[in-house]
Amino acid sequence: MSETFNLYNRSTESANQGVTILNPTLTVTGVVSTELPVYTMKMDEYSATISYIGEAATGSGDDDHVWRIKTIDSTSGLIIAWASGTQNFDKQWSARLSYIYS
Repeated sequence: MSETFNLYNRSTESANQGVTILNPTLTVTGVVSTELPVYTMKMDEYSATISYIGEAATGSGDDDHVWRIKTIDSTSGLIIAWASGTQNFDKQWSARLSYIYS
């Protein structure tokens, strides 16, 4: 299943990017500022209360050490924590379950 949305650039209020959501990967395409990197986002709904979200440069492999990964835990409130306690792009998406999140 795939859905396409238009994003609007607030400075020009014109549609200039297409977003395609392919479960569970989000890819952004279209006119993108050279100042902002383009990421692929993956989401793993591990359970009803725990999800993992990873971002890496488009084209990165799941085993590459180029991901930043966070978890969203709604077990008791909403807690967002980063793999190994950092937002660094140095994790593997395939190893997301092995990291300590803080």
